[in-house]
Amino acid sequence: MPSAAFPELQNFVRDEYRRIEQDHVIPWNFFNAGPPMHVVDFYGKQISYAGLEFSGSPRDIFWGNFIEPFLQDLVVRTAAQAVKFGDEREIDREDVLEDTKILMDGIIHAAYNRMQDIDRRLRGGGYPLSVDPVDISEKRAHMERFVVEILNGWRAKPSWLVRASKSFERHQIIYWMIGLVVTVVLALLAL
Repeated sequence: MPSAAFPELQNFVRDEYRRIEQDHVIPWNFFNAGPPMHVVDFYGKQISYAGLEFSGSPRDIFWGNFIEPFLQDLVVRTAAQAVKFGDEREIDREDVLEDTKILMDGIIHAAYNRMQDIDRRLRGGGYPLSVDPVDISEKRAHMERFVVEILNGWRAKPSWLVRASKSFERHQIIYWMIGLVVTVVLALLAL
């Protein structure tokens, strides 16, 4: 059952994925539509193609490591956001991390299915059913393993440490005063 943070997390993930899809996946739809196709990879490198067939180098870039850094970044940011939501609302960390897994699995499937559709349309020259779909199962499985690794990292971080750190941030002056009083008392006892 989803946690109380699920709707907010869902909005966060949906909005972030829409940006990735709009800016980095959808432009590939127009690869051979006439004017040059421009996208920017995760590292800021401009990728432009015009007047080519969707094979060789362009297709290698599309299926290479193009989308993965965007998805990995989204996983990391979503996990951090989930833990933040959970800590702020005192929701069990395991529950918000499970929410994150559910949401990210959905995004991973959506991203690779979208890429598979674009690939078929471009290779088929507008007739996607004329070519076989590329097998995306390994790519999805790889990203799903990445999600599990990131979430396990968050599971390993003790939540009491997070709460203690937040308590210190909120009540810093009180901790400072306690330290000062203890120092004075110890100094007086040493006399």
